[in-house]
Amino acid sequence: MSVCDKRCEACQYPDCVNDAMDLDDYREADARDRALGTVRKAKDPPPVGGDTAKKEAARERARAKAREYNKAHRAELREYYKKWRAEHPGAQKEYYRKNRERLLAQARAYREAHRKEINAKQRERYVKRQKKPGLSEEERREREREYRRAYREANHEEMIEKERKYREKNRDRLKAQRRAYYLAHREEINAKARERYYQKKEGEAT
Repeated sequence: MSVCDKRCEACQYPDCVNDAMDLDDYREADARDRALGTVRKAKDPPPVGGDTAKKEAARERARAKAREYNKAHRAELREYYKKWRAEHPGAQKEYYRKNRERLLAQARAYREAHRKEINAKQRERYVKRQKKPGLSEEERREREREYRRAYREANHEEMIEKERKYREKNRDRLKAQRRAYYLAHREEINAKARERYYQKKEGEAT
């Protein structure tokens, strides 16, 4: 079952590999071709009937053609989506607001289904960034910390409200997680608590 909502211009995953096309995608691509004055080759229709192997083969052919088309028309597609965003300001945020729960569920399902692939690409990007000349490691970390601080300051109230709603909605699950963590790390937690207690006592004595 696909978790893609077919809104590539608002996709939350820069490393998304879902390039399957359905009937609506074909219609949109044809309309875009007519607007751009290009001609596409005949495409296989969406599979109807037949066994699973034939359906999967048809889907794979459609995905391959979609990849070829996107690669050949990358600049045109970029301009198309740029124009769309300019003509529909705020549409992405409004769409996300109306479909937030569904999109979050899709995001969780996507991450769960592609966890190894996502982690591998993140590690690869991290290694490339480490080797990239320019900023030192400390400078890069300081820039990231500054960015996070600025984001928190600009969205402080919104972040607090989101966290409050999340905790209210998931209170039982969070409580169970904290309980499980405590049971699994009881000795370590108690040792640190005793250490803080003795340090406090020593500070009061001096």
